[in-house]
Amino acid sequence: MNLMLLDMQDCFPKLSLEKATLYRPHLESAMTQADIRPIYRAAAFLAQLRHESDSLRTWMEVGGSLRPYAPFYGRGPIQLTHEYNYRVCGAALGLDLVGTPDAVYRPEVGFRVATWYWQEHALNDLADRLENSERVYFDAISKAIQGAKAPKQSLDSRWWCYQQILPVMSAPRVFAP
Repeated sequence: MNLMLLDMQDCFPKLSLEKATLYRPHLESAMTQADIRPIYRAAAFLAQLRHESDSLRTWMEVGGSLRPYAPFYGRGPIQLTHEYNYRVCGAALGLDLVGTPDAVYRPEVGFRVATWYWQEHALNDLADRLENSERVYFDAISKAIQGAKAPKQSLDSRWWCYQQILPVMSAPRVFAP
């Protein structure tokens, strides 16, 4: 996956250039390792991150410390939530996320957590079915992230993000020698 800074700003329009520059190599590396490369996979993944984190600007669940599942409230670009997910994800990544849940705030960890979740739920398989813009598969991805009872407003927002990001990921790239 070759994300350029212009791609980052087009996909995450509220993101500052400074943050785009900081996040790009970590996001690109995590997506490559998780094989989130074909355009439909990339667009679906980035749309979910855009929705979950308000264009990568909010890496903590609003009111998270007050939630009954605190301290394992949503963190990172995909909003990893609940002790079970912190434990399983941490074990998969070789990190102590239960002991240090705030590690998910670090870009080099947060993007790996996001791609772990994506892979753990086999979301590349659903994204591969998006070639014909079949929303039912995209909504299945959204529900795997937010929960089976995701409200229509959330599903619509995520679909809108996908529709905005897909042309960015589909654009031809010209690289100077």
